[in-house]
Amino acid sequence: MGKRPKRKIDVVQGVLFDINDYTTGNTEVDIIDDVFSDIEEIFDLTNPTDVGLMTNEIYCGETVETMKRINDKSINLILTSPPYLASIRKDNHKYPGAKDIIKDNQPIKEYLSWLVDVFKEYERILTDDGVIVFNYSYTTFNPSLPYILINEVFENTGLEIYDTASWKKKSCVPLSGHPNRITRIVEMVYIFAKTPNSQANKKVMSI
Repeated sequence: MGKRPKRKIDVVQGVLFDINDYTTGNTEVDIIDDVFSDIEEIFDLTNPTDVGLMTNEIYCGETVETMKRINDKSINLILTSPPYLASIRKDNHKYPGAKDIIKDNQPIKEYLSWLVDVFKEYERILTDDGVIVFNYSYTTFNPSLPYILINEVFENTGLEIYDTASWKKKSCVPLSGHPNRITRIVEMVYIFAKTPNSQANKKVMSI
């Protein structure tokens, strides 16, 4: 596969959280270098600015506490995919290399409370015309969880969903052998915002 061409996208600030599910065997330094290289191709990173945290830097820390250091209404794009509360086994098998860091097996109420706190910070740091691109799905253990979470976000913030997208993956989950669950090949991406008049760049650069 050839190197993809550089693209210009109208984005003021972007924050990337929770790079936590790489299982390639690469070192953390290699992964960060690869991710940052990909981001550089898409965004103009020549002019770092201060939004409380310096942009063009990768911060490793607890999500809510780290976001508290970001200025109000200073971010216009949040792109994220959190843990799905998928590790019901005691060995936290979804994140074997970080089982003492990533807590993906909490009680449902505790997990929802944490994500509501995350969304409250999203709402605080988001510009009035900004968007939150939230990739979220469910496991075989709790298919209702995305809907419960979305309702909690609606109840506890002023954010609404103004668009959705379906991310088509290369493989289907759950496994076809599950006795009563439909095999699917997509995950949902929910577009949250404060108002329906959020920024958008709808120019198609490539297919």
